Amino acid sequence: MGEEEQQSPTSVVEVAEITEEPIEQAYSWPTIRFDVPPHRTYHFHHQFRTPSNPNNFLKGVKWSPDGSCFLTTSDDNTLRVFALPDNDSGGHINDYSPVADAAADSYAANLVVTEGESIYDYCWYPYMSASDSVTCVFASTTRDHPIHLWDAASGQ
Repeated sequence: MGEEEQQSPTSVVEVAEITEEPIEQAYSWPTIRFDVPPHRTYHFHHQFRTPSNPNNFLKGVKWSPDGSCFLTTSDDNTLRVFALPDNDSGGHINDYSPVADAAADSYAANLVVTEGESIYDYCWYPYMSASDSVTCVFASTTRDHPIHLWDAASGQ
C-alpha cells in the first residue's frame, strides 16, 4: 500500500549558554569528634536548686528567635530569662573549670517571673529581636488563668 512519509516537526530552539561561576564560601562546618568527651560550656545549678526548694528542677528551655537569650521554666512555677554574654567581654566560652563549677553558676538570670500555678506552656514572640525592645516579649499560660504576656526586660 502506500507508505506515508513521517516528518518530524522541525523547530529552531535557541539555547542560551548559562555560565555559573562557583561562589567561594568562607564558612566551614565544625568537625565533630566522637573520640573526645564533651565538655560543659555553661553551668546553671544553684539558681534552680535553692535551700528552700532542694527538689526543684528545670522543666524546659526555649531559645529566643534571634538567638540572643533563652527562656526557662522550672518546677517551682518560675520563668527565667538568661541573656547570653557578649564574646567581646574577654571571657572565653569554652573555658570550663570544675572548681568554678562548684562555686557558682556561669551567670545569673536577667529576669525571674514567678507564676501562681503550674506553667503549662510558654513561648517567645516569633519576631523577637533583642535590638528592638518592643518585640522582647513572651507569653505563658497556667491552670485557671488567662494567657499572660510578659515584657522580657522588666517582667511586667
